[in-house]
Order: sequence, then structure tokens, then C-alpha cells
Amino acid sequence: MVFTQRQAFNRSVGLNNVAQEVALAIRQTQNYGVSSRGSSLIDPIDEFAYGIYFDAGSDPEQFTIYRDSGGNKGYNAADTDIEVYNLPAGVLVAGICTGESFGDTNCSPNNSEIVIRFSRPHPDAEFLRPNSGNDFAGNPETAVILLEDEESGSTRRVIIRRSGFITVE
Repeated sequence: MVFTQRQAFNRSVGLNNVAQEVALAIRQTQNYGVSSRGSSLIDPIDEFAYGIYFDAGSDPEQFTIYRDSGGNKGYNAADTDIEVYNLPAGVLVAGICTGESFGDTNCSPNNSEIVIRFSRPHPDAEFLRPNSGNDFAGNPETAVILLEDEESGSTRRVIIRRSGFITVE
């Protein structure tokens, strides 16, 4: 009995650690965007925005930090991948939700893909559709990345607010 409870505890701690790593990757993207990593003073602002792309539909085991090379806002082949993160075995992005208010963090997945984009001089997040660069309808205040441990069914939510605030619940 103790062995079973320990396995469940270990999986819970592991999922929480993964959620914290995802939140840190989003913060790293925010830092890149605000600092305009790799730019010089004469470069156009839009060419040094950074984003993070999640696809819960076709690639739920990974996500990508990229530089918005063409200033198109969305994520596409013209952009420069900075880093592709692979989630640990058994953990996946189970869904992506957007909410219209600051406190709207319950997640019934309403999207399969999202780009969270940051650009200087503000730390604010933009929530965009990947290939078009268009905002979501209603201009959401909150995005939630729902992570799930497939074996236990446990979930954690990484919450990103338009103001740039990032947390894990």
C-alpha cells in the first residue's frame, strides 16, 4: 500500500516540476521579447519579438520557443526556432484554454493551438492563433496550458495573463 502511494506522490511531484519548467520557459520567452535578444538599435521592433508555440492537437509532447523573424506575429516556417522542449514521457499538453477575465482559469479546452508572444518594450502577453497571427475572439485576458500525467490522470495548469503574470496551479 505504501509503495502505491509513493508512486502516486512521485508522479504528482514530477508533474508539478514539469509545470514549473513550462512556466519558466514562458518567462524565458518573455525575457527574450522584452530585452530584444539578438537585436541592435536600428532593427525594427517587430522582427525581434519572441513567442512560444503550443499544439495540444498534433504535437502534445513538445512546445517551441521561437523568434518572430518576419514580424508576422504567428508561428510559421519563416520564424527562427530558438529551442524545442520535449516533455517527459507520459506528460502531455492536454488542452489550451482562453478566458475573457483575469480570474477565468478553469480549463475546458477550447483551443488546440496557441502562440504566446512578447515584444519590447512591454512584458504583456499577446495570445495569438499560430499561422495567422490574429488575436483570439474576445481578446482574452487569460490563457491556460493544461498539462496531464497520462498514467495518473493528474493535471496542472500553467496560467498566463495578458498583463505578463505567469503562475502554476
